[in-house]
Amino acid sequence: MKEKSFDISENVCKPITSDFADWADKIISIAENDESPDYLINIP
Repeated sequence: MKEKSFDISENVCKPITSDFADWADKIISIAENDESPDYLINIP
């Protein structure tokens, strides 16, 4: 990201909880299915 002038050095990753998944209109994940919780894989 530094090459594109984005400073993410202070970024703190937060897990996507089932409450957040229920709240969000759309979630885009680049994780493999075996690394994702069931509530993200089985969203209708």
